[in-house]
Amino acid sequence: MGHSRLLLTSFTTKLRALEQSSQEAL
Repeated sequence: MGHSRLLLTSFTTKLRALEQSSQEAL
């Protein structure tokens, strides 16, 4: 269960980074 939570955190971090980079592109 802890592993899936870590995976979710990693996914969220990647998503936020992607969102931030897309905003910079605009």
